[in-house]
Amino acid sequence: MTATAMAAAAEIAMAAGQRVTKRPVRGVVGSDTTTPKNNDRSVCSITIQNSYSVWVPKLTDASAQARRDEIVAAAVRVMGRNGVAHTSMADISAESGLSSGSIYSHFASKGEITAQAADAIIGRRAAGVFAAVESGQPLPPREVLALMLSAMGDEEVPVMLVVQLWGEAAVDPEIRAVVHGALERVRKMSAGAILPWVRATQPDLDEAAAERRADQLATSMVGVAQGYIARRALFPDTPSFLEYAEGAHAALG
Repeated sequence: MTATAMAAAAEIAMAAGQRVTKRPVRGVVGSDTTTPKNNDRSVCSITIQNSYSVWVPKLTDASAQARRDEIVAAAVRVMGRNGVAHTSMADISAESGLSSGSIYSHFASKGEITAQAADAIIGRRAAGVFAAVESGQPLPPREVLALMLSAMGDEEVPVMLVVQLWGEAAVDPEIRAVVHGALERVRKMSAGAILPWVRATQPDLDEAAAERRADQLATSMVGVAQGYIARRALFPDTPSFLEYAEGAHAALG
């Protein structure tokens, strides 16, 4: 058992606020015989380097998800400042105030954290906007887009970070799958948000035709949104989306 293995094991356990407790491992000199009593299911065993194990407390599902969300939020903040490529696990650890052991007990790699960050800021954030849209009066596509983009461009989600995540998606299959899935959810939510408007403005369409029209418009909406976000990232003085949309409408005739 190496000193590094012992330190990593201790760090994981202490990150959870618990004392390190060793269990015997065959072939490892000096391992003691302390194990959880009474078949305690509130703890689990973590093995370090296949030779040393520690018993650490299990988090509840809610606690584990809260900790994962905390780590992802810290990653979004530091990536927004440093860029995705220049952010390390050590940076995320420092930003979150959690130990490296604690972070690695929830995420296997920086790539996994980045994928979760992409899902959080592209998919889940847009979901809240569309939920609000669908509860009100029918809105035309440009107004739905304006609401979505106002949420995507606030201080919590720097537009530069969104564009960087798209770039990472071009070379990282895991991030690409997450970004593709998130954008597809945004497209479907866009279609649902504008469907009442399609019904109201084109009453001659039957329901199937109205849904096809909303789906067609939603695909274009996502493309326009991506173009606007990219411009905002490169040119911070870009006007509001409604102004931008008016210019695009005039340019396209």
